Amino acid sequence: SSSGNCVSPNSIQIGFGTTSNSSTTYPSIYSNWYKNARHQLLYKASELIAAGVQPGKISSVSFDISAIAGTTIYPNFTIKMKCTTINDLAGASFDNTGLTQVYFSSSVNINTGWNTYQFPMAYEWDGVSNILIDVCSDLTANYTNNSSSPYTTTSFGSVLYFNSDVTVACMTTSFASSSSNRPNIKFENCGATSPSSYTIAVSSNGTIVQNNNNNSIKVIPAITPTTAIVYTITVTNPQGGCTVSQTYTMSSGLSVIATSTNASCGSCPNGSAQAILNCGTGPYTYSWSPGGGTSPSFSGLLPGCYTVTVTDINMNTASAQTCVSFATKLEEASASDGLSIYPNPGNGIFNLLSETLINKIDITLLNPLGQTILQETILNSKEAVIDLSKLSKGIYYLKATTDKGSELFKLILE
Repeated sequence: SSSGNCVSPNSIQIGFGTTSNSSTTYPSIYSNWYKNARHQLLYKASELIAAGVQPGKISSVSFDISAIAGTTIYPNFTIKMKCTTINDLAGASFDNTGLTQVYFSSSVNINTGWNTYQFPMAYEWDGVSNILIDVCSDLTANYTNNSSSPYTTTSFGSVLYFNSDVTVACMTTSFASSSSNRPNIKFENCGATSPSSYTIAVSSNGTIVQNNNNNSIKVIPAITPTTAIVYTITVTNPQGGCTVSQTYTMSSGLSVIATSTNASCGSCPNGSAQAILNCGTGPYTYSWSPGGGTSPSFSGLLPGCYTVTVTDINMNTASAQTCVSFATKLEEASASDGLSIYPNPGNGIFNLLSETLINKIDITLLNPLGQTILQETILNSKEAVIDLSKLSKGIYYLKATTDKGSELFKLILE
């Protein structure tokens, strides 16, 4: 079967309770103890997903009748739906905002068993929002009794209802009673439509200048930014109006990368560092630490780590660090098989890892001048933890020696 542009939908039931309302009690979808009634039913996204309802098209709903006790004809029978963030209807009022009419008939006839209402246009569900279903009918000429529908008791307020012999129930703003006895329901459901059919919008502080079939978008700021920008991106389903939003924080645009040129020896003051800018608004000021350099390039440096802070005309700042190293005879040590070290750079704890179990690893830690500051032997292990957390930040060299040879690692302690 097909309905509402949903071909061969899956039929999914939510609620399998066997207790039914009486001929005079509520909630009662097919009410006539009073001449008309209105119900709002809440379904949480979590229970829809758990039952097997997929994000996408909902093409019909069905309500079960275990016994008919009154009228079989309901005038102006109407079903509306909306996405909602509410999680409990206990003590709530009817929600009349943003409802989408999915079904209307000037007169419906009911029967025992499942009564199905096919939507002319499927309702698009985003798979994230809860769903509110509004069911009502118009005043009948006379009151009789309520027909009985099986319900399932939920752990939260899942139903609002109103009944009257005088007041028209549909879209009433009158006081609503709440209940956890929610009538069992069936949904007919198809998977999601193409993402290209959805609408994407950005908050007023940005403009979408490129949309690649909704797979990606390019946003530019509405004004020249001086601080970080927080954009809100909203995606709306074409039917039903379900929306989901996500915030993205973009930097002010000023960023800096620091690079370095190594010194020729451990005590040679001939290394250099350079700052490379991205975006921002000039003119710029530079501050190197240590050393006090004030230009994009900083030369005459000893081996060590240097941080540059850049400030633009709008007082936006960005910082980066680079480390000046040097060549030593130690770097000519032959490599042993399967050794690696991580993380590097690190904040103090480094892990030396071997691919195989090694009987003995001799570890020597050297400073940039080639002086030994730590020695340790690891026996019968594949991994060693090197704790440098008490040392000053900078560059160190770790020499690991096994029966297969030696390997030297340059460690950057941040």
